[in-house]
Amino acid sequence: MKKIVVDNILCIKCRDCVEVCPENLFFSPPTPIGEKRKLDFIDPNDNCTHCGLCIDVCPTNALELKLENHVNSD
Repeated sequence: MKKIVVDNILCIKCRDCVEVCPENLFFSPPTPIGEKRKLDFIDPNDNCTHCGLCIDVCPTNALELKLENHVNSD
């Protein structure tokens, strides 16, 4: 199983991936004042088609498609 992984250090929160994702699988939770906004890829029902649009549109290469067993939990 493959999963999109967001590197929140490289991510500049431009939200291009949010706009291009046909399945609406990106989520930016409310962030307390003074903290850096975080972007998450949420796909509990395996709706991702692995189309790669989010990866292609990312200006900082902060998105990567990885095998599930190679994904680190933060």
